[in-house]
Formats: sequence, structure tokens, C-alpha cells
Amino acid sequence: PQYLLIHRVTMGTLGVLCQLDADVPLRGIVHHWQPWIFDDEDEAAGKPS
Repeated sequence: PQYLLIHRVTMGTLGVLCQLDADVPLRGIVHHWQPWIFDDEDEAAGKPS
């Protein structure tokens, strides 16, 4: 149950931001608090060349 709470909060935040039409650095925030959901390919794709 606690594992699912993380996803519920993340998706709830995303839903609110979409409704507000807000621009925020969500990828960086999620990476800070939930680094285990990113892999090496995501790291390379997220960095500008």
C-alpha cells in the first residue's frame, strides 16, 4: 500500500498541474525524490547535448 501511495501522489500532482496549464521542471523534481524510476537511457535523454 505504501508503494502505491507514491504513484498516487505523483499522478495527482501531474493532474493538478495539467489542469492549471503550468510549466514546472517536474522531471527534475521526480528524479530528486524517486530516482529509482529512471534508468541510464533516461539519464542520457534528459540531458541536453
